Amino acid sequence: MEISQGLSDKAKSDLLLVEEAKKGNEKAFASLMNRYRDSIYFMLLKMVNNPSDAEDLTIEAFGKAFRNIDSYTPRYAFSTWLFMIATNNCIDFVRKKQSSPIPYDQANEALDNITSNIQSDLPDPEETLINDQKIATLRKIINQLKSPYREIIELRYYKEYSYEEIASELNMPIGTVKAQLFRAKTLLYNIYQNRQQVMPDSIFRYFPSLSADQRKKLSLLKSVYTYWNNMINLVSRKDMENFYIHHVLHSLSVAKIIAFLPGTRILDVGTGGGFPGIPLAILFPGSEFTLLDSIGKKTMAIAAIADELKLGNVITVRKRAEEEYGKYDFVTGRAVSGFQQFAELISKNVSETGNNRLRNGIIYLKGGNLDDELAIFGKRITVWNINEFFGESFFETKKIVYLPV
Repeated sequence: MEISQGLSDKAKSDLLLVEEAKKGNEKAFASLMNRYRDSIYFMLLKMVNNPSDAEDLTIEAFGKAFRNIDSYTPRYAFSTWLFMIATNNCIDFVRKKQSSPIPYDQANEALDNITSNIQSDLPDPEETLINDQKIATLRKIINQLKSPYREIIELRYYKEYSYEEIASELNMPIGTVKAQLFRAKTLLYNIYQNRQQVMPDSIFRYFPSLSADQRKKLSLLKSVYTYWNNMINLVSRKDMENFYIHHVLHSLSVAKIIAFLPGTRILDVGTGGGFPGIPLAILFPGSEFTLLDSIGKKTMAIAAIADELKLGNVITVRKRAEEEYGKYDFVTGRAVSGFQQFAELISKNVSETGNNRLRNGIIYLKGGNLDDELAIFGKRITVWNINEFFGESFFETKKIVYLPV
């Protein structure tokens, strides 16, 4: 292999990761992604002047680089090759779009759809708040705003005034109305988040013996997922306020029925956003978790999340469950399909011998009445109601299904 003698130490470090990525090591590529994602994003943002487009183009650039990684040669730095891919892809995007970013004074009348030329990395506060059914809570939050933000929100969304009518009522230019409305929505979002944020205290209460490192990683989860969720839909954005209960604590319910011994191998099928695999990998650092999903963008994002959290016991694989023939001690899933279909699909992946308290088998998270669905398995199946472990109302109908194989 021809390697340029002029490569910097950083470029040589990149090359080692590239060689691993060529072997299919998604964790190596995730390290490269974490290393360059911000610089790629900000370069693209300057080119398109739109955060949402820049985020999409960033993911596309890394996706193209990953698919074509075998074509990279170390005659020049990987970063040069990557930036070339990102730049060319962006140029194609701009040509296809055939339009420039909308100037501020020509912004669409519906600020609900675009915030003119005032950009923000935050999720749309209108989607998060205005469409929220908790009107009483929203009213209390609006009352916390100072003038003129409170008046603008009330006129726009309660009295349904147009921008012109608001401008006349408050005696201010239309441009100022739009700018202050955007600022008001941002303030609303921040207040709402502060009220709704569920910190990992709920998890620490149920798992008091966590190490300092485990607490730190669990505390970082939401911020890391928020970053990636703005680019790839790993978790419903409307459900991010319930992130720790609905996703993290739900995943950790598995730890209430089994403490995986060091060396245990777990396959998480249809991992999606990395649940239950990522939280369990934090809880059981001595076990190996293979997170499998057929969607490449998701496995790439999950690999990057695992790398950012320094989870050395997580492997991500882009593959359909039908194509996976490796053997594991346990296979997990979270409402991926009907349980019988899931069991038939992945029974081939459960090894016969193991050392854990529970026999090797399938551990499945699902809600609702499962009596008919599980009847075919008779006494072989064991079901735990998660509300026996956790007191939150979300878990009233949630269950853990265990089938030894």
